[in-house]
Amino acid sequence: MNCISIRFAIGALCLISQQLSAADCAEVYAGATRNIRTNERESSELEYYFNKICSRTGEVSSTALGAGLDVIVEKIPFKFSVNSTSAFQKATEFCKVGTSLITQWEKESSYSSLVVVDALFAFNECKAIETKGLLMTHQFQVPESVLISGSRKDGISNLSIGSATFNNIKCESASFSTDGSTQPFDGSKKLEIPMDGFNISCKRISEAVAGKIVFPRASVGIATSVGHYTVTLPDEELNGYDLSSENRKKYENLQKVKDQQAAELTTTINELKARLENVSVMPFAFHTADGPVWNNLPFGGDANAPQNYANGICNPTGAITVLKIVTDLPGGGHGMQTWAGACLKK
Repeated sequence: MNCISIRFAIGALCLISQQLSAADCAEVYAGATRNIRTNERESSELEYYFNKICSRTGEVSSTALGAGLDVIVEKIPFKFSVNSTSAFQKATEFCKVGTSLITQWEKESSYSSLVVVDALFAFNECKAIETKGLLMTHQFQVPESVLISGSRKDGISNLSIGSATFNNIKCESASFSTDGSTQPFDGSKKLEIPMDGFNISCKRISEAVAGKIVFPRASVGIATSVGHYTVTLPDEELNGYDLSSENRKKYENLQKVKDQQAAELTTTINELKARLENVSVMPFAFHTADGPVWNNLPFGGDANAPQNYANGICNPTGAITVLKIVTDLPGGGHGMQTWAGACLKK
């Protein structure tokens, strides 16, 4: 039974006693982000993957290069051009476009980025250990509790939990005791994972602040013999009825404003994507000096008129000229310069 409670409303918490069904990693991610609107989630994902594989200058980060790049690229919710076929080409395109859109992604996802990043982190951990024979999932009972379950895949044996870490949360389980009694789950000893799987029930620690029940950000990390699994619960509040109604109204008004901003941002993003997809770039280089014999680059004539030479390359095709000086060395009457340029054409 799925239990959804709105953050700003009072409601009875739904207790789950039956075995948590073995959902897959994608379902757990969808459940963790179910209250986040599609455009927010997409922007948060784009921001997450840009920070993961790109530098702020628009290049693919050296730490992202490797055998796993193709797996990461497949998860990015981005429309790649038909010319990008390999994982590196797609990553390069994404990073280049991302430099002009990252600020907008951050702005659009500011309400939800933390939740989505935590969920993506758990999703990636889930997929990693699933390939090694252990499926772990979790289900929130907002705002106080979370139920974590694990099951073996294909009868894999020799699976265990070695340790666990806890932050503002306490857990217990009846899955590891010989008599079926509920025992604290505190990560103090190694536990063999039962053949029929396990359930761990965790309840976060609350605080009373200014007449409100506050649940600080909490997390539980479980180290298994095939990898780690982390569950993060964002900070929450339980208010009295009057405060909840007031906050709900404010929340709905903010949603309206945010939806309008999101629509405007989406339009801008689509326009930028269309421009970038239809732009061709032809780079070139040349030098200017007192004479044509200097280096192996084309000679662009007089040092006082490099723009004329560059325009002569681009303008016949109707392209826009972009020109930048690379080196400027002394010598002769006007020195010796190297220029880099590009013809931009829609």
